[in-house]
Amino acid sequence: MLLALLLSAAVPDVDSLFATVARKDTPGCALDVRQKGAVVVQRSYGMANLETPQPIDADTVFEAGSVSKQFTGALVALLAERGTLSFDDSIRRWLPELPALYQPVTIAMLLHHTSGIRDWGVLAELTGWPRGSRAYAMDDAIALIAGQHALNFKPGTEYLYSNSNYLLAARIVERATGRPFAQVAESELFAPLGMTHTRWRSDFRDVVPHRAQAYSPDAKGTWQLDMPFEDVVGPSGLLTTVGDLQRWDAALDEPARGWVARMTEPGSLVDGTRVTYGLGLELGPVDGRSAVSHAGSTAGYRAWLGRFPADGVSVALLCNAGSLNTEELGPQVAARFLPVIAPAQTPAVQTSLAAVSVPANLAGSYRNLVTDATVKVSEVNGRLRIGDTLFAMTAPDLFATDEGRRATVRRDRAGRVVALDVTRSGNAPIQLEPAMPWAPDPAALGLIAGRYRSADIDGEHRLLLDGQVLRWIDPRGLSQPLRPTIADTFQAPETGWILHVLRDHRGAVTAIDVSIGRARRIAFRRQ
Repeated sequence: MLLALLLSAAVPDVDSLFATVARKDTPGCALDVRQKGAVVVQRSYGMANLETPQPIDADTVFEAGSVSKQFTGALVALLAERGTLSFDDSIRRWLPELPALYQPVTIAMLLHHTSGIRDWGVLAELTGWPRGSRAYAMDDAIALIAGQHALNFKPGTEYLYSNSNYLLAARIVERATGRPFAQVAESELFAPLGMTHTRWRSDFRDVVPHRAQAYSPDAKGTWQLDMPFEDVVGPSGLLTTVGDLQRWDAALDEPARGWVARMTEPGSLVDGTRVTYGLGLELGPVDGRSAVSHAGSTAGYRAWLGRFPADGVSVALLCNAGSLNTEELGPQVAARFLPVIAPAQTPAVQTSLAAVSVPANLAGSYRNLVTDATVKVSEVNGRLRIGDTLFAMTAPDLFATDEGRRATVRRDRAGRVVALDVTRSGNAPIQLEPAMPWAPDPAALGLIAGRYRSADIDGEHRLLLDGQVLRWIDPRGLSQPLRPTIADTFQAPETGWILHVLRDHRGAVTAIDVSIGRARRIAFRRQ
C-alpha cells in the first residue's frame, strides 16, 4: 500500500488538464503515456456513449482523424521499399482517370503536401453539401478532385496541407497491390504489430465493438452526436485505441526498418527548401523540443500522437469531445513528463537601429498575393507586426524574427511601398501588396450581385443584395453574409471564405475567385 502511494505521488498530475470532461455526463478521452516503452500513465475520462451510458476505458475505440495519415504513408513506403512503386512516380501512372493537370504531381509530393491539389472537403463544401451533411464515398471525393481545372500552385513549389493527398495515396495503394486498402493495412501493419483493436472505417455502417460515439456541443453547449458518416479513408478513418497507437509508435522508434527511416525524412520543394513534414508525420519542434507528432480531428473525434525521441516519452491521446483541442492538450500532457529546459537560446535579432522607429508608411492593409487574404500590418512597441508575427528592424526596410523569418520592404522610385516579401519556415515566401480598405455602397454591391457558375464545382452560386449587405447563396440555398475588406474583396465571417471580384477593362464584373486555406482561387464566371 505504501509503495503504491509513493509511486502515485511520483507520477505528474495530468487529471487537472481533463477536468472539463472527467464527468459522467460528458464525452471525454483516453490517455496513454509511456517512457522508454514502459507505461507511466493510463487514464480514462468521461463517457464513450452518453445514451447507454458507457464510460471510456483503455480499450475504447476512437477515430484518429489525421493521425491516420502516417499509416497510409507507411504503406506507400513499404511498397516503395519492395519496388512495387516509386515515390517519383507520377500519380497518373496509378490514377490515369485524373486529367493531365495532375501529370507533374508525384507520389512524394502527395505525401509531403507539396502537390498543390485542392482539399476535397473544401470542394465538397462549395457544392452545398459539406462533409457531415451527406455520406461521401472514395469515388465521390476522387470525382471532385478529378473535376478541377487548376491547382493551388505549381507542384513542388510550396507546402500546403490537403486531405486530398492522402486520399489519393490510399487509392494508389489499392491499385499497386490489387487489394482493398483495409486488407493491405491489416496484413502489412496491424496484424504484424499486434494492433488487434485497429481497423479502417471502410463502411461507416459497420458495427464496431467498444467504439466511442463522437459528440460536439451546440450553440447552447448541449452535446450532440457528431459522427463521420462517410467512407473516405487514407487521410482519416483509422479506428484504434491508445494502446494500439503506442504499439505503432514503438515500431516507428526502430530505425532498423528501411521504411521506418523514410517516415521521418522531411520533404523538399523544387528549390531545395526542406519542409517539416515526413510521411504523415509533423517533424517540427513541439514547445522547443525535437518531436515527431500529429494531431487529428474528424467530426467530433480528436486525437494526438507525439514522441520525443531524446527523452523516450510518447503520448497517445484519443477523445470523443469535439470541444477539445488535442493539439494543445497533447503537448501539455507531454510537458509534465519531460525534464524542464531553459528558455530557447535562439540569439535575439541583432540591430543597430534600436532607436529608429518603424516607418509609419508600412502600417495598413495588405493583400496576400498567394491567397487573396487581407493581412494587417502595424507597429507594436518598435516592432513590425505582420499578421500575428512580430519582426524587429535589422536594417532600413529589413526585418527579422528571432526564429529567422525575414521581411523585406520593396519601394518604387518615389519611396512608396509596393510590396512586403515575407519568408516562411520550411515553405516558399509570400508577397504582400498594399491595399486600401473598401466600403462599397449598396449601388456598388448591386453591380456585383448575380448568378455565378464554376467549371470546377457543380451548381449555381448567387450573390444577392439584401438591404446594404451582399449575401452569398450556395447551390443548396444556404446563405451567409459577406463583409468587404480591401478593394474588390469580401470575406464570409461565418466560414472564412474569401471572394475576390474580377472585372474587365471597362470595370464590369465578369467573375469571382473563391478561396479558403486549402483551396485557392476557384473561378466562378458570371452568368
